[in-house]
Amino acid sequence: MSEDPTKRFPKAPGDNGEEKLDQLFAAVEALRGELRSEVSSLRSELHNEASSLRSELSALSETVEHRLYDTRPMWESVLAEMENLKSRVDVLETTVRDGLKDMGHLFRTQYVDVIRVQRDLEERVTELEQKPA
Repeated sequence: MSEDPTKRFPKAPGDNGEEKLDQLFAAVEALRGELRSEVSSLRSELHNEASSLRSELSALSETVEHRLYDTRPMWESVLAEMENLKSRVDVLETTVRDGLKDMGHLFRTQYVDVIRVQRDLEERVTELEQKPA
């Protein structure tokens, strides 16, 4: 086992192992250069795409901000008007509630007065019916 297994391969006449090794290193270096070039190209494309996305996002953000700038005063006005209407409705509800209470009290007193007058009339009719004619 102390024998080098690579020595068992037949050598072609004029074959120099160092020359093949140099060719192999050259091929590896060429592949390495191509790989670097490809990675650099892909990195550049990715950078361009990221820059493009950044600019599109910036434009979109600007558009949204512009639309908010246009509609924000309108919505603030609408909200203020809604608050005004809410307070007016609250006042109206209170007024109607108080008016209904007053009307209920008035109807109860009127009802009592009508009952009293009706009893008075019934008593008078009863007295008239009992008098000899």
